[in-house]
Amino acid sequence: MKKLIICFICILAGITAFSQSSSELLLSDGITTVLVFPAPICEGGVDRGHPDIATSQVSGLNNVLRVKAASTTMPRSNLTIFTTDGRIYSFSTLYAAWVPPAPFFINANDDPVSKFESGPLSESSIASYAEIIRNSWSRAGRPRTKAIGQMRMSLAGIYQKEDLLFFKFWVENHSNIDYDFDFSRMYIRDRRVPRRTAIMEKPIEPVFKLFPESGKLGAGSRGAVVFALKRLTIADSKFFVLEIFERNGDRPLMLKIKGKHLLGAKRE
Repeated sequence: MKKLIICFICILAGITAFSQSSSELLLSDGITTVLVFPAPICEGGVDRGHPDIATSQVSGLNNVLRVKAASTTMPRSNLTIFTTDGRIYSFSTLYAAWVPPAPFFINANDDPVSKFESGPLSESSIASYAEIIRNSWSRAGRPRTKAIGQMRMSLAGIYQKEDLLFFKFWVENHSNIDYDFDFSRMYIRDRRVPRRTAIMEKPIEPVFKLFPESGKLGAGSRGAVVFALKRLTIADSKFFVLEIFERNGDRPLMLKIKGKHLLGAKRE
């Protein structure tokens, strides 16, 4: 096993680091060129200058692009890639009978060929960022809910991107029964409400929600939930509240977030 690991490291060390400054890209009809970018490719972010440039993305790897020449008569053209970190990669393409088969890793340390102003995030960009946040490593933190029916929810992180806040929550199911997500509510309310006074809630509508793909959390498992909403702050006298409800069940989860947590949002 140690020899296999050492061999794998040597192979990685020998892979070409494709610099952004190297703008000429040789393409073959018999060998697939694989480009690995330091950030996910935007939805619709592949622009081919000629139809003989054949491109395809790898399912589950949104930062990888496969490129080939569709014919031996492919003329000189260009290929432009837009990534979610605001970078634009532009390559001059040329047919070649043979090209190196090793993947090209775009060097993230180089200056970008160009960079576009992000402005308001599109729906596809919001979905991409939410997916990245859900799959990123993070530990369960505080605040967290009380255990209800062996279910618990905790805040894993708050991230700011443009004019949006992305909230990541860990939901843990320590029971032997699956938890089916039904619906959620977000609102702002006062931390202290005098007796005999109606509780005033200001509802907040999220821009995007990302639950587990199956819509449920299996018994004895943990899953991440991500919400995106317009950037906001709250006074020290208020709570930002998230409630998640179970379909055909009675294990509602309610998490109260303070203003200081919102102010500590990490800037992406």
